Amino acid sequence: MKNNSLKILALCIFCTGLNILSAQEYSDSLQLYFETLQELRLKEQQVKARIEFLRRNVAFSDIGKKTVPFIDAQDAIVEHSAMLLSYDEESEGPEWVSHIIYPESETDKAKRKNNFRIDQKVQSLSATAAYYTELNKLDEEITYDRGHMAPSADFAWWQRAMDESFFYSNMSPQLAGLNRNKWRIMEDMLREYSNRTGNLLYVTTGPLFTGVIENPLPDSKIDVPGAYFKVIVDPIAKCGIGFVLPNEFISTKEKLINYHHNIDEIEEMTGLDFFAALEDPLEWFVEADTEPLTWLPADEVGVIPNYYLSGNLRNTENLDLLLGTGKEYTICGGVDKIVENAKSFTIYLSTEYEDQPLVVSIQKTIADQINLNFEDTFSSRYVFVRGKVDKYRSKKRVIIESSTDFGLFSF
Repeated sequence: MKNNSLKILALCIFCTGLNILSAQEYSDSLQLYFETLQELRLKEQQVKARIEFLRRNVAFSDIGKKTVPFIDAQDAIVEHSAMLLSYDEESEGPEWVSHIIYPESETDKAKRKNNFRIDQKVQSLSATAAYYTELNKLDEEITYDRGHMAPSADFAWWQRAMDESFFYSNMSPQLAGLNRNKWRIMEDMLREYSNRTGNLLYVTTGPLFTGVIENPLPDSKIDVPGAYFKVIVDPIAKCGIGFVLPNEFISTKEKLINYHHNIDEIEEMTGLDFFAALEDPLEWFVEADTEPLTWLPADEVGVIPNYYLSGNLRNTENLDLLLGTGKEYTICGGVDKIVENAKSFTIYLSTEYEDQPLVVSIQKTIADQINLNFEDTFSSRYVFVRGKVDKYRSKKRVIIESSTDFGLFSF
């Protein structure tokens, strides 16, 4: 018995020695990883500092100048830290404002202060708060906002630039029903595009004096534009798009695709030559051609237009014709929303009827084969689904049977 006890004791000492050795190795490895992590954090800080340097200096470089329209000798040009504009004395507001949208980063910490103020760089001084106060006294049922042409949120990366976006030289009298609804959504959409692609964007924005209300105030020269334009170029993806929205209430349910134009068309409307400093072949290409589905999330398009489809591909219109035929169809549509259930995902695709989406059901085991980050990958995107169309609780439905029957739609 005594010999057995000695053997057990010797074994415990031996195992304890192994544990001490393993713990030491573990401690050394852990220390090495901590040191590596510290080095990476230092490199991250250096990279972030470089990003900030580049973003702030692009606005002053030749690259920054590529955002602006052709400048005439008589244009009253005003340059700020991150935006450049042409001020129109006759309408007492900007003719156009150009700036760059950058992908967001963790260092974007500028705060909106609502510090609206006169722009001292405008020769005869810009519009004032009093102009807008008086303007809103004309009709109790109409509210005009001090609408940013270059939105303050686009300058979250630099406090000085955000503060300068509140100069009245960057403001135009936008109806609240536009500024707080569809115009805001368009601005958000462009930032989301930049974040999704990682690309910077060249942007020029301004008023369109069609249907203009001239001199509504007897003591000021301020005019109320009939519409507003925004033209955008992605110089990395080499594509462009423009939008024209009337200066009136536009419901958030309206689709932005109904307001898109190619840049050439907006040049004809405004008489401006946008992005004049781009190399001619690139300028001609991005201004003449536009693919709204490249830019717009699915909820701003609705049903995919037929001209994007080829062969046996179908959109989400006239689904009654496909119901109960027993045939499999490949249907392309925009994702309105995705609902995660215990064992499946339910995807809702837009149709011509707002309250009758096409319901797509896919088991999580199949969804994981397609993409482990399923919801983030497909939310607000355009997808194809392949299967039979049946009916479930009064809605058209497709059940996905294979990982090859669902994916992103390329157009």
